[in-house]
Amino acid sequence: MMISPAAVEACSDLLGGREFYRSSHGAIFQAIVSVYARGESVDAITVTDELRKRGDLNDVGGPERVRELAMIVPAASNARHWAKVVRENWLARGLIRTGQEICRLGFDRPGPIEDLIKEADGRMSELQSLLERKSDSVFTAEQLVAEFREKLANPIDEDMVGVSPPFQFLSPLMPSRLYVLGGYQGDGKTALALQFLRSACEGGARVGFASIEMSRRDLTERLISTFGIPYTEVRTGRVLDQYRPALEDALSAVGSWNFEVIDDEAVDPVSLRANQRRGRYDMLIVDHLHRIRVRDKKYERQELEDGVRRITNIAREFEIPVLLLSQLSRAGDIRNPFPRPTMASLRGSAMIEAEAAVIWFVWRKRDKNHNPGSEAELIVAKNRFGPIGFQNLWFHGSQVRFNWQTGP
Repeated sequence: MMISPAAVEACSDLLGGREFYRSSHGAIFQAIVSVYARGESVDAITVTDELRKRGDLNDVGGPERVRELAMIVPAASNARHWAKVVRENWLARGLIRTGQEICRLGFDRPGPIEDLIKEADGRMSELQSLLERKSDSVFTAEQLVAEFREKLANPIDEDMVGVSPPFQFLSPLMPSRLYVLGGYQGDGKTALALQFLRSACEGGARVGFASIEMSRRDLTERLISTFGIPYTEVRTGRVLDQYRPALEDALSAVGSWNFEVIDDEAVDPVSLRANQRRGRYDMLIVDHLHRIRVRDKKYERQELEDGVRRITNIAREFEIPVLLLSQLSRAGDIRNPFPRPTMASLRGSAMIEAEAAVIWFVWRKRDKNHNPGSEAELIVAKNRFGPIGFQNLWFHGSQVRFNWQTGP
């Protein structure tokens, strides 16, 4: 890399500096990349100066070691091959370390065997992610500007990049973002989530729906009802002749969509990540946060916060939108236990608010007996990329779906 600019480009695509067995070699590598990124000539003198500025020169062996490295390389043409060797050995060391950790889990058995197997799978998933993740997580200002210039040359069409939402007033769901849909029990969170599923599938996306609260059969019945077929008839299987054509259309459409239901009440962030790795979804829906298993009730809040962070990391690592459903806390006022929700209504609100790019609340007005009616609102409580506010919706109870209009 110190004798050929082409070698810098070839190696920096594969390595970030952490892959070297010796930390001194990683420091030299990062110094070379920094010099090159500034557009300066890369040689023993400029690299030595960069290491001196970073305070790493003595740790790598001084100027003599840098000059020695530049002199002993026979040719620069094999640089990419050598970079692959460095990366493969780094991954092999990671495999050895992960294997040892998994062996210790088996010998020590610090918990139920089911949990240990999930933990082992999670550690293997983390190792697998190293194959897919970009080589470095630190980017210079020059690299950021270069990325933006590339974006200017190739503008993004959000309708082509994002996942289609169920209503026109919503923007497409964009990659690497956590979307949160909150609601009181009975307000229709799952029904609305299924409309997100349907819209995404009709737009050609592959979707994973992690159903912790409902069985796959319940979800299938609700999804079929959104095609205009009474839910009571779908649930019992006694569909009247007048709805049979619509039923066949629904079954044909749903059967052609590219989605999977993860029907597992023991879902946690580790298994979610493993499912995403295997399923390669364009969008992941999780129903819902507060049904994710907590291993120790004493640390429920900490585990909840950790779960939100991990789910956000899934969105960022796999560059997909994740829609996370969340239960709202009922108010202490017995006269109005289901008030119009605010951010404070979220259970574990601080962490959810910090991690989410967009937070929606679905809220249905209630009668004097606190039963939800048909009038509803979709409240945009937080939006990093657009306005907040609300839109009126109408809930069709017989078809278990929302419409964007002022009446039935």
